[in-house]
Amino acid sequence: MSYLTKGIDRVELDYDWYTDLIEDMCSSLGNSGIEISTTMRGKRVERDVWFSGFSSQGDGLAFGGDISWPEFFEAYPGIKTKLTLWYMLLVANPDIVSASIVLGTGRHPSMKVGLIYTWWGDAVVEGGFFAGTLVENLPVVDQELEDFITEICENEASRMYQQLEEEYDYQLEDAKQRCIDDIIEENCEALRHILRNLPEEFDREQYIEDDEIDFDDLKALELVEYRKGGRFKLSAKAEEVMNETPR
Repeated sequence: MSYLTKGIDRVELDYDWYTDLIEDMCSSLGNSGIEISTTMRGKRVERDVWFSGFSSQGDGLAFGGDISWPEFFEAYPGIKTKLTLWYMLLVANPDIVSASIVLGTGRHPSMKVGLIYTWWGDAVVEGGFFAGTLVENLPVVDQELEDFITEICENEASRMYQQLEEEYDYQLEDAKQRCIDDIIEENCEALRHILRNLPEEFDREQYIEDDEIDFDDLKALELVEYRKGGRFKLSAKAEEVMNETPR
């Protein structure tokens, strides 16, 4: 491969391609009771979502925010059957406990769920039912509730990460295609001359090396396609190059 096409594999996304997608995902999570917080960074208000990707060990996504119980119960009904006492308590007294999702500050995306007791009235403690069951076993059920919320948040973070990775791949491929089109347009005459002198099918040895364009350049520009037995043929894009000037 010559200097002509080396830049294709070096294409990077130098803009915030993820901003709108993250905002859409955060809005969707908000409808499910997971409200992603925001932080002022410079002059911009940004969602507390951090991700790294997409090819190294430890890559992932995490977010920070709070739980809104009514929407959370509706979106994730499993809490009603798995943690019935918590469900009954929080339905009756949604302000008794708040749940916060803390965004980690380490090298890799991480988050931790913490429960904050904002009110613990005498009526709840002395009510008998909760006093004898929930309150006495608070360290156990407290951890159960944290684990339940953590599992859901981790699943949502994985789903968000997958969507971001798919969008990244799409945007990167689009950027590479634009780079390819620009190279073809800038070298249209030379490429047209080379392509018109190639047979319908050929092997690599039949390619006449050009001073500036080699066989790997044709492959990188998607102008040739591999056939069986080490043979190649011109691609549909090559036909376009030979018949008209690319736009």
